[in-house]
Amino acid sequence: MAKFKFKGTTTEDVEEELERLCTMDAKEIPLNHIIKVVKVVGVDYIEGENTGSLVRFQHPDVETYSHYFGVHKEHKGGKGEDLVLKRNFRQYMMPHLKVIIAKRKAKGI
Repeated sequence: MAKFKFKGTTTEDVEEELERLCTMDAKEIPLNHIIKVVKVVGVDYIEGENTGSLVRFQHPDVETYSHYFGVHKEHKGGKGEDLVLKRNFRQYMMPHLKVIIAKRKAKGI
């Protein structure tokens, strides 16, 4: 996975990185990378309220109950790294992230 630079990152850079994550060959995406990328566009990672394998995020532009959305993580043995299946990321997170990015672009952020 190529390095994503977080300093001086624009909304367009985040959008490109999210699309790259959706189209890469790997079946799983590191959860830590997803958290770092979505924080750039103002998404909050809700720590401590995650239940089991569900990872929660929150953003005021998401039109769900309490502005929450989430995805299930997979824990792979060995490295102790939490991963998210790419298909789950595309299905459960990308629709919300696209709304957030579209609203940021409309605001000129």
